[in-house]
Amino acid sequence: MSYIQDNLLPSEKIKYEWKVHSFYIFIMSFLAFIWFLFFFWWIKSGTWFMWFAIIIPTLYHVFYMVTTEIAVTNKRVLYKTWIIARNIFELQLDKTESATLDQTIFQRIIWAWTLVVNWTWWHNKPIQYLANPSEMRTIIYSEIEESK
Repeated sequence: MSYIQDNLLPSEKIKYEWKVHSFYIFIMSFLAFIWFLFFFWWIKSGTWFMWFAIIIPTLYHVFYMVTTEIAVTNKRVLYKTWIIARNIFELQLDKTESATLDQTIFQRIIWAWTLVVNWTWWHNKPIQYLANPSEMRTIIYSEIEESK
């Protein structure tokens, strides 16, 4: 069972769940493969190092994608990454001030976004590489309105 399912409050219901944009890992793997093909013929020695240079970042991004859980419930925004060293963000909806969308050049290429949840003017939490963050932002705002 997922972290989010295991840690719901008694009267809490999941409104929507997200995963990291799947195209993100495809692009990262494809770029690593192209990089390897280009440098394989160029450098005759040290190919074992190139394998590590390809495999380690690719595995990092695969594990990030697989272990990330994102959800909006009727009471909180939940965001969990990793397995062993967990990074968990839980924010009550009544403390949320705004949710903004950002997009880097790389994210624009793969059609992904970063949703930034703000709870005071100096605190915010970016949730990166979402496939449909405008839907998440809409659900956050609708849940805030319902709770009032």
